[in-house]
Amino acid sequence: MKEIQTAEKRRKKESRNKLIVGLILIALMVFSTVGYALYYRSDEEQETEKYNGLSFVKNGFWQTNIYENKFSFSFHPKETENVEVNINKRLSDYANKPLYFVNNNAGLQEIARNLEKFVLRMQMACYESCEEELPIKNCTDNLIIFEESVKVEISEKDNCVFIKAPDSEIVRVSDAFVYRLLGIR
Repeated sequence: MKEIQTAEKRRKKESRNKLIVGLILIALMVFSTVGYALYYRSDEEQETEKYNGLSFVKNGFWQTNIYENKFSFSFHPKETENVEVNINKRLSDYANKPLYFVNNNAGLQEIARNLEKFVLRMQMACYESCEEELPIKNCTDNLIIFEESVKVEISEKDNCVFIKAPDSEIVRVSDAFVYRLLGIR
């Protein structure tokens, strides 16, 4: 059976509960502020490396500013130096034009993150023939074709770029491609 409480006892209990909740909220705010202060890293504390006159800051991704735009990469340019990039394309070749991709993978995401603000639009497509419900494109369109391969290779034919690599290397090879487009390497 529940004890009958006086109005005074109920007020004291409510007051005590409000005080406890208030103290918990204050402690939470103080600890979150302290945690932020301890884990926040200023630019001076972040890993920074120079490459071809550009500063790359490691902030989850390797980031640099070019053409007053921020670019983000999973790999530093030094880590892509052994990837041979046999193309003459530059960023201007894609500016304000549609860009099509064949075969969705992590490399596509790497390229799209860096080129999305320059191209007219991006979408999946098929190269010359298709079993899917996608537009069929050829090398008269800006087309990037990903192919899984043991050999790492980036080549071009007209407006097609062929990025061939093992699945485990596709992001690094895609970074090498974007570095080449930007004239970094």
